[in-house]
Amino acid sequence: MRALRMSAAVLLAGGMMAASIVGATAAIADVTPTAADVVATSSTVTYQTRVPSFSVPARHEIHSLFTISGTVQKLSGSAWTAAASVEVYYYFRMLPSGTWKYAGRAPTNSNGIFKTSFRPIRLGWVRWQVRVPRQQHGDNIYLASSSGTHDSFFTDRTYVAHFVALHLSGTTALGAIVQDYPPSGGVSYSTPQGTAKFYYHPRGSTTWHYLGSSRTDSQGSVSFEGGGLLHGYFRIVFPAQGDFLGSTSNTLYLS
Repeated sequence: MRALRMSAAVLLAGGMMAASIVGATAAIADVTPTAADVVATSSTVTYQTRVPSFSVPARHEIHSLFTISGTVQKLSGSAWTAAASVEVYYYFRMLPSGTWKYAGRAPTNSNGIFKTSFRPIRLGWVRWQVRVPRQQHGDNIYLASSSGTHDSFFTDRTYVAHFVALHLSGTTALGAIVQDYPPSGGVSYSTPQGTAKFYYHPRGSTTWHYLGSSRTDSQGSVSFEGGGLLHGYFRIVFPAQGDFLGSTSNTLYLS
């Protein structure tokens, strides 16, 4: 079984790469931008602004784009109306104690609506805020404002790959690697960590029997050995836990 685990570790190490954070339509920046100074003249009109609503997915799988959207309004007299062509900035911070970081920008359309798709940031809880910097467009000056906050939980899908089952020295040995991307390849964000469960049912039965569990190692490998010479069908279940979604292996038959 030791050889089995070493082989699984080599396979995993050959297929894993660290992934950088990349923006799809808005790049993640390291430096917060500063708005240009706005100088009022006798012909300018100044508007208060607000972000009455915005939304982000409450839960999102990290391998796909997510969208942040909302509206910006300006105060015209006593009425709040759409603020067109106003630029908004997106900010995020990792919970529970991260600092605010700039995540991109987007202009509103003629209805004051903004909408941008991003690459995910990283696993875990993220808090979002939308800010309107002080800015001028022609003779119109828009004062700064900011939204409330919304949280997103970024999860990572998992796959039970390289599943093997064999008889060794009078026992049944099972092993696999839990990965965070499809067996065919893809971007890897993290090595799944958690506990996998092993199940078995003999030929002629449809009832699955629990054999035991295994904690993933630093390579994502899990293994089980025992129960004597078991003959029948085997599978591994990695339940949803922590930042990771659940998955189930294919079923193997051992005669």
